[in-house]
Amino acid sequence: EAGTELLGELLELSRIKTRPQKRQMVDFQELLEDLKGAFEYELKQKNITLTVHSPMPRLYVEHSRMRQLFQNLIDNAIKYMARRDDGRIDVGYRRAEDMHVFSVADNGPGVAAEDQQRIFHVFRRGSGEASGEVQGKGVGLALVRTIAQNYDGWAWVESRPGHGATFLVALSAEKTQPPQERADHGSDRHQPQGAVVPEGAASRG
Repeated sequence: EAGTELLGELLELSRIKTRPQKRQMVDFQELLEDLKGAFEYELKQKNITLTVHSPMPRLYVEHSRMRQLFQNLIDNAIKYMARRDDGRIDVGYRRAEDMHVFSVADNGPGVAAEDQQRIFHVFRRGSGEASGEVQGKGVGLALVRTIAQNYDGWAWVESRPGHGATFLVALSAEKTQPPQERADHGSDRHQPQGAVVPEGAASRG
């Protein structure tokens, strides 16, 4: 059963890279509040407060992929969080240069420096997972980064062990506009600025 599930996730990763997207205007406030409800049981089990900060944007994206992206990030945060009195997950948004930047921050155990690059690659998991402390197949964060790349974006993590982790996803503002707006303003657009993506991110494989 685990092998079948893993195969399904790998096929899903391939589809994200190759299948044409079915985009629509998506209200991210609505999408994230809906996801919050979907995780209600898991959040109560670990006594975690999930806050979706507003305002959130409306973007021209594929709804199912954006839901999948945030579902994986929130699930990842819950999975690593031990039951405690003040567990927190905060989902935020900011506009930076020509990018829409979303963040999923938690006050869990954090991510070791040596894991911060590799956890976004298929089958590369964090130290906690690799030692058997946390169950996982090492595909979820690879899906997150691949979805972001479909919008000329990137995904990365900022963390200090013992001080929580903030997972960030940057999506190109140009790539998330409706087609007519892109046509009207295309000549005024320029490439995403490096200041939004951490140094060296463009060269990561």
